Amino acid sequence: MLHLRVVQRRTVEQTAAALRLSPHAVRVRQHRALEALRADLRSPGRSALS
Repeated sequence: MLHLRVVQRRTVEQTAAALRLSPHAVRVRQHRALEALRADLRSPGRSALS
């Protein structure tokens, strides 16, 4: 989902259509994914890429 929104620069509506989700669900999932990524990056000794 983040790939579609960030890398491919798709709109919420385009991402929702591609994933068969509501636009609200896309916004919620994006928010949760970004929060999880931030938390992972803040954790000492952990890498988001591992």
